[in-house]
Amino acid sequence: MSLGFSAPQQSITASYESRISFAGIVFPTSALVTAFLRTLPERQRQVFLARYFYALPLSGIAARFSMRENTVKTTLHRTRRRLRDYLEQEELL
Repeated sequence: MSLGFSAPQQSITASYESRISFAGIVFPTSALVTAFLRTLPERQRQVFLARYFYALPLSGIAARFSMRENTVKTTLHRTRRRLRDYLEQEELL
């Protein structure tokens, strides 16, 4: 399922990596987050990106993916927990 944006998935990931920057400096964590995102199932990655990259509201994500809003919340919670575990494993947290 597509997010409905014109950018293909590969450039979404590339854009995401370049967005985690400050004053033109890309932080090392952006590569780790990108690597983490690539481990996720497609739908889970798209929901996560829709919320935290495109800043879509929960209701918009639910409508776009034909999900209940509570399912979106649960998906995001589990993905954040997996990201935290991944970053702890990489000794960033």
